[in-house]
Amino acid sequence: MVSLCGSSQLTATEGYLQYRFGSASKVELEFPRQRAESQKQFQYAHYLRYQVDRTEVSFKRAGYTYTLFDSYEGDIQPPRRRRGIQIDAPDTKKKSVMLQCRGTGMSKLQTLDTVVPCDKENPLNMENCQ
Repeated sequence: MVSLCGSSQLTATEGYLQYRFGSASKVELEFPRQRAESQKQFQYAHYLRYQVDRTEVSFKRAGYTYTLFDSYEGDIQPPRRRRGIQIDAPDTKKKSVMLQCRGTGMSKLQTLDTVVPCDKENPLNMENCQ
């Protein structure tokens, strides 16, 4: 199970945001361990146009980049919705790993647009970051 969990009162300056990977009975990876100002350790990217909506929240740990994504491509047939996580190794010769959600899954990544800093290097943002 992949989860991005947040406290009930989550803002850019209050509460916490935490990535968790594992089963309900055993969390194998938790990032960050410290909850104080955890929002600053993530980055947000969003792109929207007619029939296309892509959102990403990413973080770096031990040189690896973890990117949670939620994308809808309505301008292709059949329309496609993808949710999941991509993990990129620091060594570009190693392959990326992508895990896609099965079934419907739940995503509220877009609600983090004012909570998590904007990723100025992500091409999805093009003109969104100030």
